[in-house]
Amino acid sequence: GKAMPTNNNKNRPSNYFIVTARAFRKEGEDGGVQLTKNGQPIAKCRASVSMGKDRETDQYKPSMWLELVGYTAEGDDANAITEAVGALQTGEYVTVKGRLAMEEWTGDDGVARQSYTLWVNAIEPFSFDNANDAAEEEDDEELI
Repeated sequence: GKAMPTNNNKNRPSNYFIVTARAFRKEGEDGGVQLTKNGQPIAKCRASVSMGKDRETDQYKPSMWLELVGYTAEGDDANAITEAVGALQTGEYVTVKGRLAMEEWTGDDGVARQSYTLWVNAIEPFSFDNANDAAEEEDDEELI
């Protein structure tokens, strides 16, 4: 699939997204900072966003999955945000702010699919001290 361009939306706040997510790395996946073929530092990490519990069944709803991307546009030294995305470990909760992009494609089974990429502008460890009181703690959620 082809990513939506994010660079022409700089002055439009509509895709600016703030969310708390839980990092997830597959077994054996290192993380860290890689370089693009142009030599720019980039780091990626999958993350889940809880959609809470279904009131009827008391079961957790399926999580929303995002690809968090830290990207350093200038120079060959990774900036702090790119380093932080690269350092994320499975199970860590972070609050991230950035530009949301959606990709759509059709799978081999003919089913239309979507994926979401968050180009991270800011990242910090989540704590209830810096969240508003409406946040509900969810500590039992299974990673998919």
